[in-house]
Amino acid sequence: MRILIILTLLLAPVFGQTSTLRGVVTDDSGALVPGAIVRLIAASKEHNATTNAEGAYTFAGIAPGDYTLQASAPGLAMAKALKISVKPGLQTVNLQLKIATITEKVTVNESTGATVNADPSNNASALVLRGDDL
Repeated sequence: MRILIILTLLLAPVFGQTSTLRGVVTDDSGALVPGAIVRLIAASKEHNATTNAEGAYTFAGIAPGDYTLQASAPGLAMAKALKISVKPGLQTVNLQLKIATITEKVTVNESTGATVNADPSNNASALVLRGDDL
C-alpha cells in the first residue's frame, strides 16, 4: 500500500503536466481585434483559435514544448511568427497586428471614341426645346 502511495505521488506531476497559453490580439493603435485567427504550430500538430469580442484567445491542455505562434485578421497584416517555448502551467503572450496598407493604381487613357461637341452635324438626334416647351 505504501508503495502505491509513493508511486502515485511521484508520477502525478509527470502525467498532469499540461499548459495553457492565452493572450490578447490588438492592432498597432492598441484596439482589440475580435475574430482574429491565432495559430499555435508544433512540429507534429497545429492548434487554431479565434479571438473573442475582447480580442482574447486561449489554448488549453497543450503539451509543453517549442511552438510557433502567429495571428492574422482581415484588413490587418499577419503578425511576424513568434518562436515560443511553452512551459507547464499558464503563460500569456499578447500579439499585435499592423494595419495593412492598400495600394491602388488608376490609369486613365485618352479615348478617341464618340465625344460630345457643339457641332450641329453631331447632334442629329438631339431634342430641341423652344418657346412654350421651355
